[in-house]
Amino acid sequence: MAENFPLRASKIVQELATKGGDIPEEYLYKDGYPNAIDAPDDLWRDDLLIDFSLLSSSSAPELEKLRSALSQWGCLQERFSPSSNVINHGIESSFLEDLIEVSKQFFALPLEEKFKCSAADEIFQGYGSDSLTFGTQTRNWNDRLLLFFYPKEIVRRQCWPQKPVKFSAMIEEYAKKIATVNTVIYNEVDGLQILKGDQWYKVSVVPGALLINLGELGEAMTNGVFKSVVHKVSTNSVKDRMSVAMFFSPDDEEIKPLSGLVSADQPQLYKNINMNEYMQKLNESFRLGSRAIDAFQV
Repeated sequence: MAENFPLRASKIVQELATKGGDIPEEYLYKDGYPNAIDAPDDLWRDDLLIDFSLLSSSSAPELEKLRSALSQWGCLQERFSPSSNVINHGIESSFLEDLIEVSKQFFALPLEEKFKCSAADEIFQGYGSDSLTFGTQTRNWNDRLLLFFYPKEIVRRQCWPQKPVKFSAMIEEYAKKIATVNTVIYNEVDGLQILKGDQWYKVSVVPGALLINLGELGEAMTNGVFKSVVHKVSTNSVKDRMSVAMFFSPDDEEIKPLSGLVSADQPQLYKNINMNEYMQKLNESFRLGSRAIDAFQV
């Protein structure tokens, strides 16, 4: 039954890439992987690009764009206000640029410095490569620094970097500014892909925009009106791709759809979800390559 237990990745992708040579087999999809195509030209720079300042003013056209984006694609990008250099939820563009830069500086540190952010008894938090692999499952070609903010009792401060000096403060400030949704900023290197129907589409990077993905619990709470986006990232053989992602999940509560979204014509699609049970299904779905929420279908 050993294949049912997660193994800690022992290799650091950045080190493998620097040495060159053949990519180890555990990172290769031997049966290939579905190709992604370019989305229509206006999708990322119009249909899925939302101006949040217009939402706050209850702009009917922008609200309809938001509804359409989340019901059709499960993701969107926030754009800069045309009248200022500030993201419309209040984050300065210079702050986002500095956040990406300080993240680059961390990953450029010597390995021994980065390994100071690892804990021998901690599978998830800290510096390393993606640690959840099962049996012969293909590993992800990436290194990451995973930090928890909440609940306080599981936060491992010894995994937080001391270098660069301002890294930790900037990450905490970013968490305060982005407080409600799963959000990603990246260094304008393409590679992200999303699934719609049976087709994968390339995500076109809009400079300065924030990417917002709706998670599975959002789909459950809206009774399937809004869709959770399935996504993956392809490697770039020329440039390093950097992203700073922020994930949110509720406390140990029961998740159920909003009452106004359940009716005789639109019955409840998912059972009420216990968070402890959901987290167990989430780990299992990672191994199977499936969606955890599908286990809760009525």
